[in-house]
Amino acid sequence: MNSSELRARAREKLKGFWGLALGVALVAALLGAGGGSSSGSFVNLVYRLQNQYGDTENARQIIDQLAPLALMGASVAGLAGMVQFVLGGPVALGLKTFFLNLDRGKPAKFEDLFSQFQNFLNGFLLQLLTSLFILLWALLLIVPGIIAGFSYAMAPYLMADNPALGPMEAIRASKEMMKGHKFELFCLGLSFIGWALLCLLTLGIGDLWLTPYMEASNAAFYDNLKAGTAQTSESRPYQGPEF
Repeated sequence: MNSSELRARAREKLKGFWGLALGVALVAALLGAGGGSSSGSFVNLVYRLQNQYGDTENARQIIDQLAPLALMGASVAGLAGMVQFVLGGPVALGLKTFFLNLDRGKPAKFEDLFSQFQNFLNGFLLQLLTSLFILLWALLLIVPGIIAGFSYAMAPYLMADNPALGPMEAIRASKEMMKGHKFELFCLGLSFIGWALLCLLTLGIGDLWLTPYMEASNAAFYDNLKAGTAQTSESRPYQGPEF
């Protein structure tokens, strides 16, 4: 299947499930993505107040009144970031489970998002290790970091499919699975660039629909790859471990 066919398959699977998929993806993002910095917003506000009022008593009074609120906001943001860091891994496995069920025609439920909490530690370690490895490769050069990201991309799908896999086993299996297929996944991601540009024009609101579309397409890519019917630059099907 090429990128166009994978996207068509994703749209077909999403029929009647767009609202549910949107909600699942949104909650997953809230639980697993980093938040903004309230302290950074406060610094920007202070700069604007000083520019407007100068070093006046009025400006200092306003800043003094806002400081406790800014500190409280920074504390809340820090706590939210910690929660997201801890929950991100198992929530990501649940997200993959939901879209794999959708792609396979199985009952896809909102509860799928939390179905992998029984495998909490492995999910947490998988996200931590893959992020660390990608960062280390990226410190050498940007391109090796990007390649590493594609190599490890199937690890959460593999673990969602087989919770008995350890983090390093999932990473190694993903690397084997992606041999000859990294460019195909790159092309699939690149095929969404037009939609991404439209999302910019909607100030990010379009991401609510683009994210489930991409997730469904990636799940189709994984299932296609696992079945051994994916295209490959090495003219061979997937020969990794079967689960």
